[in-house]
Amino acid sequence: MKWNLPLYVPILIDTIAVALLYYFHFQQTKSEKSSSM
Repeated sequence: MKWNLPLYVPILIDTIAVALLYYFHFQQTKSEKSSSM
């Protein structure tokens, strides 16, 4: 049985990973109160 994944699966995983990174980054920025984008 082959793993024939559709194209949206790796894109979805990348999107979730980036969303989590931004979420933790903004939480850290909010707790430090430094507005550096």
